[in-house]
Amino acid sequence: MDELRTLTDALRPTGSSVPMVGIDGIGGVGKTALAVHAAHRIVRRFPDGQIVVDGDAVGTAFDALAGMIRALTGAAVPDSLAERTAAWRSLTAGRRILLVLDGVRDGSLIRHVMPGAGGAAVLLTSRQKLVEAAGARWLTLGPLSPDETERLLGAIIGESRLRGEPEAARRIAQGTAGLGQAVRAVGLRLVARPQWSLTKASTRILVEMPVARLRAAECEEIDSPYAEAMSLLAPDAARTLRLLAVSRGWEITVPVVAALLVVPETHAEDLLEALADAHLIEADGDGGYHYLNPVWNFAHRRALIDDGPDDVRAVLSRWHAYRVSIASPGR
Repeated sequence: MDELRTLTDALRPTGSSVPMVGIDGIGGVGKTALAVHAAHRIVRRFPDGQIVVDGDAVGTAFDALAGMIRALTGAAVPDSLAERTAAWRSLTAGRRILLVLDGVRDGSLIRHVMPGAGGAAVLLTSRQKLVEAAGARWLTLGPLSPDETERLLGAIIGESRLRGEPEAARRIAQGTAGLGQAVRAVGLRLVARPQWSLTKASTRILVEMPVARLRAAECEEIDSPYAEAMSLLAPDAARTLRLLAVSRGWEITVPVVAALLVVPETHAEDLLEALADAHLIEADGDGGYHYLNPVWNFAHRRALIDDGPDDVRAVLSRWHAYRVSIASPGR
């Protein structure tokens, strides 16, 4: 696996600095799983221990440092943030320790918990690259390929079951867009429902359901990382994420977004870049963007729930007007 090799090659202790590698990517793509795998692979390089900090649970750097100092030494914890930061640097200087920061949201955490030089290294995961991680080498983790997706699904549900319905397996691979969390959610539901066919699973889980209907628990699990990521966006970026998913019929480009949302093109570009930075949409390389299928399904449903039918109709109306204007530029 190229990503694993990249991480393990970069996380080598040095005498003069603290190597730091960050994994960024869309929620549910497998950042934590890759980080854990890499940490296990290089455990012998860090005989003084590995310390894992859960960014979702730890709270502030003040709280994180207390737990880290206790985990390393059991010593008394200083009272102030500055004292804790200094104590942590002193305690870790010259020690071969791997610090794993999983799910970092607040970049200021990195500044305070960086270990002292002389043998330590840092591996962090985040939804997007963090400017506070100065000097970090970033690895953007993309979705699994269709073949990798099918292999993961087969590992969960059994190869014989997978081979029994190859077309449905391919539909699941396409519908989950290679996002590991989505594949696992579908696979675990299939394990719990041995009477289900893969065809039924692909229809029940992956096909968009009307808002009024109850949604299966596995659908909510697939949606959860996107809901969390959306909650961290600025309100206008979150609204853009939802309203651009009203239809699959339009290209997602700066001029189109400017017309649909009635904003200047410079602002439309900023909104699209904010969504791309959060890995909620993907850049095509030719000025366009696209959604991965599970994200589109999530955003489409949330447009109806959060923005309502009036806003949805207004966006569709503006799309029609935009198409007319580009078809008849002289009119």
